[in-house]
Amino acid sequence: MPTNAAFAPGPGTLSQSNSSPLLKTTPPVVISVMSQIYPFICVADTTLGLLTWSLDDPWKPFLLVAVWILTVQYFEFIILYIAHIVVAILLSVVVYNYQKPSNDLESLNAVIAKLSQLSSRVRLFALPVTSLELTKKDLTRMLFAAGFMTPLYIVVARYFLSVRSICLYGGLFVLTYHSAPARATREILWRFKPVRALVFGMTSINFSKSSLRKQMARPQTALSRPSSPASSHKANSQSVRFTYVLYENQRRWLGIGWTSNMLAYERAAWTDEFLNESLAPDTFMLPDTEGTGMEWRWVDKAWKLDLTNDGLLVTRTKATYTADPDEDDGFVYYDNVWKRGSAEPSFSKYTRRRRWVRTAELVALGEPQDDVKQSPQKETKFADNNGANGAASQHVIDDIEKSTGVKSSQVEIRQRQVDE
Repeated sequence: MPTNAAFAPGPGTLSQSNSSPLLKTTPPVVISVMSQIYPFICVADTTLGLLTWSLDDPWKPFLLVAVWILTVQYFEFIILYIAHIVVAILLSVVVYNYQKPSNDLESLNAVIAKLSQLSSRVRLFALPVTSLELTKKDLTRMLFAAGFMTPLYIVVARYFLSVRSICLYGGLFVLTYHSAPARATREILWRFKPVRALVFGMTSINFSKSSLRKQMARPQTALSRPSSPASSHKANSQSVRFTYVLYENQRRWLGIGWTSNMLAYERAAWTDEFLNESLAPDTFMLPDTEGTGMEWRWVDKAWKLDLTNDGLLVTRTKATYTADPDEDDGFVYYDNVWKRGSAEPSFSKYTRRRRWVRTAELVALGEPQDDVKQSPQKETKFADNNGANGAASQHVIDDIEKSTGVKSSQVEIRQRQVDE
């Protein structure tokens, strides 16, 4: 009996044992690239965690602040005597962390989870700018105020502050902006009218009208500590929305007209945008989410016909969707082999199809239901003869929940039509 040696996976590979269906559906090139950039993703995530004070260890940001103060105060000494040693140490740390086997790189979901966390920290770090909601008029006023304040800034920087002091205080402001003491200090100072007037005079921006005023006291609650049931319910209210798309296919038979009776070798009467056989709208059922703590609910009251057929047609009215279409509305006509589509029927057109859409949302169990008329079918798993739609929809649910953070962000997924 032959003996085979077992080799451990390399430092840049993804484990197959604990992999999810996402690994099987992801192209190998994408997996290879993501495994290569995973160490850099970890470095960027840790750096932003320090800057946003959202790491599990609260002392690391304090150490970063202390290192910054020492670096600025003893900059000449570092450059003259130990700069080469500092560079060698930093290079060694980077190479060591890049080459050592990573215990965290267990699956593609681990990489996606790290990317999701990195994305949240990027949004948190950029919150002071993105929450201002500045318009072009605000930017113009701010540039004018900056030009007007230039002489005062030159006088202060030249006679009252040194370059070292500007670097020190500017760096401390950036490094401690998201810390709890800094947030509390800004919240207290903002209550004084002279402070608000001074900020308005220096920037010509009314911060009271922006969302920054509401968020600067607690900008990182979701990252720093577990959420309460009330906050979890509020986060879940931003549910995942998915637009289901069905295509109605018909063939014209001589002496009969347009019917849903198709040839045995061609597409079914009802398909999705990938030409997989699907159920008709009257019997269409939502995926089963039993055991996940979530459930699907319809947002739209009924299926709606896309009068533009995903942009292929030009409508005569402003409305692009209708729940009560005519018999021939929204169809694109094709020849006998589903080629050469046109908006108008002719003797050479033997097939046609139109697009139906309906939006559903994935919400937490027990969440209040909106006033939406539900479809006659039960919200259970839908499946066609091939089982393709059920598996695809359940796969989408799993990937959304595991990799994009369903409970803290709103995601709207719209599938695109396949070019035939």
